[in-house]
Amino acid sequence: MDSFTITILFIVASATVGAFFRRRTRDKCLRTFENDTVTYVPKTDGKQIKGVMRLESTGFELEYPPSAQDEHGSSSFIIYKEEYGKFLWLARYHDELSEKGKRDRDKDLRKTYRPWFGRRLKRHIINMFKTVRDSVGEILNVVLSAARKTRGVGVVLTSGDKYVTQMQSEVFAAVGTSFEPLLEKHIGQRVIVEAAQNDAAILLTGVLKDYTSGFLSIMDIENTEQGWGPDGRDVDVVIARQIATVRGLAD
Repeated sequence: MDSFTITILFIVASATVGAFFRRRTRDKCLRTFENDTVTYVPKTDGKQIKGVMRLESTGFELEYPPSAQDEHGSSSFIIYKEEYGKFLWLARYHDELSEKGKRDRDKDLRKTYRPWFGRRLKRHIINMFKTVRDSVGEILNVVLSAARKTRGVGVVLTSGDKYVTQMQSEVFAAVGTSFEPLLEKHIGQRVIVEAAQNDAAILLTGVLKDYTSGFLSIMDIENTEQGWGPDGRDVDVVIARQIATVRGLAD
């Protein structure tokens, strides 16, 4: 193949790989609530917004119930990724889930709470890759640099150099680096979470499902103090790490 054809193929491959991994880079804590009815509370005025979450890599949209519109006549509300730092929490009340949603949520909790060996091993392998990601990237760069000097493969890689680099960045960006040993050993355990609300510290307990750099995903919340946002109903939350900290085991 000539260099023009090779370049076209690299463009197509790069776009395909990029689309796949961008889809995978959606925040994994927020993915917990995808397609469920959730209640969103921002920092600014505490106004609650309720809708079915549609999550994308660049943010999420809350679709209001068919009969509901806001004061502007809108039937949905969009929160962009750049605005993630502006909200306190997302709550998924169990009594607002469909029957299928309740079954899926219960199944997820059974998998999450005190996970079996295979699930822990899978997570351990992924975390190992995260911790050596930079080293793997350097090794890959050395291998590609050597391959570019060879005949045949070298011509192909050189013709699509820009797109090879782009695919590398997409793959490594999808892996993420949010690995914290202190939190990792408590995944699937019931933990105590300290959260700030109205300049006061409150405590709640629940099962730590997951964490990212921006959020904690807590299932099966038990309110330990009155007056906290989710009002005593059975609820799971995704709460911003800017206001919440895991303080220890509750089991």
